[in-house]
Amino acid sequence: DERPLVAELARQVGVELGQLDGVLIFDPSAFKKQGTESVGVARQWCGRLGKVDNCQVGVYWGDASREDHALVDVRLYLPEDWAKDPARREKCGVPRPIRFRTRHQLALERCAHGPKGPMIVQGVKTRVRAKTDRRRTGPEETLVIFREPQADGTRKHNDYLSNAPPETPLAEFARVAKAEHRIEECLERAKREAGMGQYQVHNGIGRHHPQTLSVLAVWFLTLEQRRGKNTPRP
Repeated sequence: DERPLVAELARQVGVELGQLDGVLIFDPSAFKKQGTESVGVARQWCGRLGKVDNCQVGVYWGDASREDHALVDVRLYLPEDWAKDPARREKCGVPRPIRFRTRHQLALERCAHGPKGPMIVQGVKTRVRAKTDRRRTGPEETLVIFREPQADGTRKHNDYLSNAPPETPLAEFARVAKAEHRIEECLERAKREAGMGQYQVHNGIGRHHPQTLSVLAVWFLTLEQRRGKNTPRP
């Protein structure tokens, strides 16, 4: 059972990196897979390829503070057709309690500087009331829009709705919004240095175990790196 290890990892990350204004980040990441036998594999959006393809998707939890950032946990996204297929579930060892949950539901159940220097963004904010699915008026929220220059001379725009207090400074919205890059860095490191995508298994337990080991390995590397930075030179 990998859960006790994940719980201990979360405790250590909290002790080492935890701060009152830290940011919890949830982000899906896909791994291209061939065939139809691996648990959760389906034609779905694969961010690494930038298109819909045959892949598995995991929802990852990262913790980012002013101290550092690290991956803490992962959940396999089980597409609805998989969740409703008893034969496939039994063959791949998917536990009975697991039901179809959207990526957002998986995330909710748990819970700056870039690699090339400071990130410069422009932003504006205003109070709005959004329409709900049934065309009713939702609660008042803050709409925040950021734009940042790209290497090719264009500008990238991102918009967010937030339930933060109205007096929240624009700079704080920017800090939290740009924290999403931290989990991307964590995922890239896990794939590059800890073999996160290099597993060959079909069942649910077999898929979670190598993922958990990769997350633990990255945390070990992070601790070693931090120890090296904090060791005084002779």
